[in-house]
Amino acid sequence: MKPYLFLGCLLASCTSPHFNETADTKLFSCDGLFSANPGPEELADLFGSENLSEGEIDVGEGISEPGTLLFEQQLNQKIAILWDSQEQKHRIRQVRISGEASSWATESGISLGSSLNEIEGINREPFRLSGFGWDYGGTVTSWGSGVLRNADAGNSCRLTLRLAPASDLTAESGIADSWYSQV
Repeated sequence: MKPYLFLGCLLASCTSPHFNETADTKLFSCDGLFSANPGPEELADLFGSENLSEGEIDVGEGISEPGTLLFEQQLNQKIAILWDSQEQKHRIRQVRISGEASSWATESGISLGSSLNEIEGINREPFRLSGFGWDYGGTVTSWGSGVLRNADAGNSCRLTLRLAPASDLTAESGIADSWYSQV
């Protein structure tokens, strides 16, 4: 199974084998650290054992799974890792970044808080996402022929973006059950 990089509301990995705590932005990509499937020992070596903990990770539909948390107490750096085998922890299944803001960003500059218009500009054309109002709402389902369509081509992982609507938009406003292709 391929590991998936997930950006809760948007996205953000390290391409360098050494974490740079002083950088304002940390690169999160399929070519980076997480595609090499580091185990807990390697993560502790790279990020410091004090920044590594075990916890429950929300995976949607009211379900949580045990996983590894990096920077749990530093919300702008927090990363949740799900493993193919929680007991062995030798193969990453998914890396998640979620919240309202993050110091992690993709190579193209997408991060938590990036607007729909910013992402469309990066993709250079409209893209398709699922309707809001459910656990997987706002997930990008197709980049069309935009430049982001091949962002994860040839890698052993896939970047998935899930966008959240502005707080003043609700299911009652008719945004929940539609596909969106013009943003």
